[in-house]
Amino acid sequence: MAVLKPEYNSSNATCPGYTLNQSDNLVANQQNIDEDYAWENDIWVIGEEEGVPANDTTIKHTFSPSEVGSTNRFNGQSEYGGIIQVTSFNGIEPWVSGKPEFQYFVFNATGTKIKEREFPKKKRKDFKAPDWKDFGDFIGFWNTSNIGQWMIESWAEQDCRGGTCNTTTYNQNFAAPCTGCPSTSVSYTIKDTDYNMGGTLIQFTDPITTVYNITNANIKRKN
Repeated sequence: MAVLKPEYNSSNATCPGYTLNQSDNLVANQQNIDEDYAWENDIWVIGEEEGVPANDTTIKHTFSPSEVGSTNRFNGQSEYGGIIQVTSFNGIEPWVSGKPEFQYFVFNATGTKIKEREFPKKKRKDFKAPDWKDFGDFIGFWNTSNIGQWMIESWAEQDCRGGTCNTTTYNQNFAAPCTGCPSTSVSYTIKDTDYNMGGTLIQFTDPITTVYNITNANIKRKN
C-alpha cells in the first residue's frame, strides 16, 4: 500500500491509501492511513525526501533511569545530553515526512555556545512517549568555574530538503534562577524550514533525574 505525501491531511493526521492495480497504476482503496496503521504495516510514502543531516551514526540505546548514576552533581562530573522523548510528533512534523532529524545546542551560563550536534535519523517510534532515545552525547565535565551554575539546552527538528536553504536565527532570554544573578540570552541559527522546539534552563543543583519540558518533547541528562 502507498500514500502520497502532498495529500497528507493535517486536521486528522491521515493520508488516503493507494494500491497497484493489474496495470501497475495507483488506485485509491478507500482507506485513510494514520501513523499507527503505518507503523504496523508496510506503507510506501511517495514524496520529496528531506535533507540528510550530518553523517553521524553514533547512538546509544533507549534511555533507562538506571543509567543516570548519582542523582546529585559534583564539580567536574561528566555530563551527557542528547536524551529526548517526543510527546507530540504531529506537532513537530507529520508522519509522512518519515524519520526525524534532530539537532541540539548547549550554552553555558553566560550564553556562550559550547555544543552543537546533528543526530542521525531514527525511527519515530524510538522517540515516542513513553520511550526515550539516548544519543549518548558527551557535553563535557561540568566545572562551575567555567560553565557556570546552569546550562541552556535548545532543540530543533531539521526539515531542509536538498540544495541551499535559508536560515533563521532565534534569540531567547532566560531569567536567572538565583537572586541577583544576571539573566542569560542565547542565539542559534537553523534552517527556516526547520521546527524550533525551544530550550530550557538546566541548573547544576537540579537532580540529574529531572525531566525538562520543551515544545512537543521532554529532555533529560545523565552523568
